[in-house]
Amino acid sequence: MKKVIIALSLLLLVWYSGCSKKGVDPLTHHPGNPQPGQEITITYDASETALAGADSITLLAYLYAENAPQVTEIGLTNSGSKWTGTFKTEDSTLVVVAILKSGEKKDDNAEKGYLTTLYGADGNPVKGSLSRQAIIAYTGGNYPLRLSRDPGKAKTLFEKEFELYPEQKQNTALMDPYWSAFYRTQKDSALPAIKAELDRIAQITEKTTEQLVLLVNWYDRIGEGQLSDIWRQELINKEPLGKYAEYLRQREIMREASMEKKENLVAAFAQDFPNSEALEPLHANFIRAYLGAGQGGKALDYLDKNVKKPSSVLLNYLAWNMVEKGIQLEKAAELAAKAVELSRSTFTTEEKPGSFTASEWKENLERQLGNALDTHATALLKLGKKQASLPLFEEAIDVTHQKDIDIWVRYCRTLYETGMIAKAYSETEALVKAQPTRKPVRELFREIYVEKHGSDKGLAEFFAQVDKIDHERKMERLNSEMLNLPAPAFTLTDLAGNPVSLKDFKGKTVILDFWATWCGPCVRSFPAMQQAVNKYQADNTIKFLFINTWERGEDNLKITANVKDFIQSQQYTFHVLRDEENAVVSAYNVSGIPTKFIIDADGKIRFKNVGYNGDDELLEELELMIAMLRN
Repeated sequence: MKKVIIALSLLLLVWYSGCSKKGVDPLTHHPGNPQPGQEITITYDASETALAGADSITLLAYLYAENAPQVTEIGLTNSGSKWTGTFKTEDSTLVVVAILKSGEKKDDNAEKGYLTTLYGADGNPVKGSLSRQAIIAYTGGNYPLRLSRDPGKAKTLFEKEFELYPEQKQNTALMDPYWSAFYRTQKDSALPAIKAELDRIAQITEKTTEQLVLLVNWYDRIGEGQLSDIWRQELINKEPLGKYAEYLRQREIMREASMEKKENLVAAFAQDFPNSEALEPLHANFIRAYLGAGQGGKALDYLDKNVKKPSSVLLNYLAWNMVEKGIQLEKAAELAAKAVELSRSTFTTEEKPGSFTASEWKENLERQLGNALDTHATALLKLGKKQASLPLFEEAIDVTHQKDIDIWVRYCRTLYETGMIAKAYSETEALVKAQPTRKPVRELFREIYVEKHGSDKGLAEFFAQVDKIDHERKMERLNSEMLNLPAPAFTLTDLAGNPVSLKDFKGKTVILDFWATWCGPCVRSFPAMQQAVNKYQADNTIKFLFINTWERGEDNLKITANVKDFIQSQQYTFHVLRDEENAVVSAYNVSGIPTKFIIDADGKIRFKNVGYNGDDELLEELELMIAMLRN
C-alpha cells in the first residue's frame, strides 16, 4: 500500500502537434521563431481536442535548458473555443514542451507533447535545441512528463544537431544518448561506428571522467569486456570516491547475500558517501529484509543504529509494515506519529523541484502526509483505540481529497464499528458512488445498509442505478481516449521457442500486455489477467499476448528460463513472448509497465492502458474495451 515525438524540421515555425480531427494544429504561438528570453503567446483551439467544452484550461510549459526542466503554469483566457496565454522563456531555454490540462483531463498531443524550438538571430535552432529534443524523444522526458519514446526520431534529431553544429558531435554529454538511439535502431551499422569512436577516445592522453565512463560502459555494451575492465580501473584510480565508484559500491551491496556483511558494507558506504541519495533506499532494503523475515526488532535496531535522520517516508514504510504484520503496534504508532510530524514540516521546509508545478508538488506532499496519517490511525485501530483513530482518518481523507479508496474504506468501517451509523452510511454511500466496482466497498455498504434499514430491500435497485451511472461515465471516458494508430508489426519467440507475429492474428482483437518479473504492479495484475484469459479462452476472435520485456540480466537463456519458471510456478496459462532486444516495447513507445494495448481486427491500436488499479477495475475496463471494438 505505502506507498510513485517529435517531428521537427529545421524550418519549423509553429508548435509541433498531432493534427486534430479537422487536420489543423490546435496549438499555435507568436512569435513564429521565438528566441531565448522572449515572451511567447500561445493560442489553443480546444474544439476538436480532449479538452473541448472545458470550463478552464491550464498550460504547463516545461522550459528545458541543459539540465532538468523548469515548469511554468499558466491559466489560459477563454475567447469562444480558443484559449490564450503568455509566458516568458529564459536566456538559457533551448526547447519548450507544453501540456494542456483541465481538471483530470489533459491534452499531451498523443503522448508527444507540444514542442517548440528556440531560434537564434541567424534563423537556425539555437545550439543544443535539437539535441535536447532528441533526448526528450529517447527518454520520453522522464517524470513528470512521461511522453512516448521514439529512438528513431531521437537519432534523426541528433544528426540534425550535428549537421548544424559539427562540434556537438564531440560533446561527451551527447554521446551516450546518441549512441543509445543509434544502437537501438540500427545495431549492425552502429557497432563499427561506436567502436571507432571509442578507440579514438581511448587514444586521448588526458581523459575526462565523462570520457572514461563512456569507455567503461560502451566497451562493455558492445562486448569488449577486457577493454572495459582496463578503463574501469583507471576511472576508479582517478576518482576513488566519485560517482562511478559510488555506483560500484551500491552494486556490491545489492549482490551480497549475507545480511551481516551487507550491513558492514552499508556502514562503510555511509562513511564514504554521506550525502548519497542511495543511502535511504539501501536502508529501506535492509528494513524490508528484516520485516520479511519476521524480525521487527532487528528492523528497529537497524533504524536506530544506522539512520541518523530518517525521512517521513522511511518511518512510515517501517510503521506500516509493522501494522500489517501486527507486531510491536505501540512502537508502530509512535513511528507513524513521528512520520506525520515530519510530513507536516515538509510543507514549509522542502523546496519544490523546478520540474513540478505548485499544485503537483502540493499533491505529492499531501499524499505523503495522508499515508502517514492513515498508518497512525490504523495502528491505533489495531490497538483498540477506535475513537482516537477517527480524526486521523478524517484528516487523511481530507488531505488526499478522497483519492485513496483504501483509507476511505477503513474510515467508513471504523465509523460503523463505533456506532456512528448515520455518518457511516452517508460516507459509504458517497464511497460506493465513487468506486462501485470495488467489492470491499459494496460489501461494507451492504452491511451498513442492512443495519440502517433492517433489510436489503431496495439495495439491488440502488446498486443498479449506481452501476448504470458508472458505466456511462466509463464509456464516455473510454470514447474520449479511443485511439486510431497503426500497431507496429513484430515477430518474437515464445517460451516454447516458436516464432509468433502480430500478423498471425489479423482479424482478431489482440490484447498486448508488456510486463517484467521484477515489476510489482505487473505481477499483482496477473490473477485478474488470468481471469480475463479464462473468460475469453473459447472465443477465437480474442487473443492475449504477454510480452516479457525490460528483464534484468545479460544472459537471455537464463532470463528466459527464469520467466518460464515464474509462469509455470504460478500456473498461468499465458502465451508469453520474449522481447529480448527490447525492440517491441520501444516500437510501442512504452514508458512504464504494465502497459496494455488493445488492437482491433484491422491492426489498429484503439486503447492503451497503463498501470494497475485493482482487479475489478482492470477486468471491467478490459471487458468494456473489447465490447466497444466488437460494436
